[in-house]
Amino acid sequence: VTVNSVSTSADNLAGAYVSSTSVIMVWNYGGGNGDKGFARAASISGTTITLGTETNFANNNAVGSTNIVWDASAQRAVVAYRKSNKATYSLLSISGTTLTVEQDLQDIGDGSYYESSILTYDSTAEKTVVMYRDTANDKLKLVCMDVGSSSITQGTQVVRDANRFM
Repeated sequence: VTVNSVSTSADNLAGAYVSSTSVIMVWNYGGGNGDKGFARAASISGTTITLGTETNFANNNAVGSTNIVWDASAQRAVVAYRKSNKATYSLLSISGTTLTVEQDLQDIGDGSYYESSILTYDSTAEKTVVMYRDTANDKLKLVCMDVGSSSITQGTQVVRDANRFM
């Protein structure tokens, strides 16, 4: 299976399961393709995987340290990544195996330096939470996100010392 159409390696692979449509979303960026971010949806039937069309997120900018989560209440995917060393996200919708970028290149929290992230969805609160390390000041930052159909509202950023994460 070819995950992206470029002939270079794929780095930072991640995936999210879309339970309401029995579709898995996977994304990557091609290291030799200017580190651009790409996403694809895939449907599964038995042991056969059918990939949808490749979609570019981050408007052809170089990205890194990527992660993804499916927000079941909004029926949207949130992709967090580093762009120009800042914590950034894109919001994706899905129809069948077609992905659409609804919101792109948005700062997370204060848009500080970003190394890597963890994204999770709280099904009770129906919110997405992103946690990331700001390596410029060695702080752990958490942001609660209210994901809508075309945009995300971010709550107040919580900051902790990295050596005392919780």
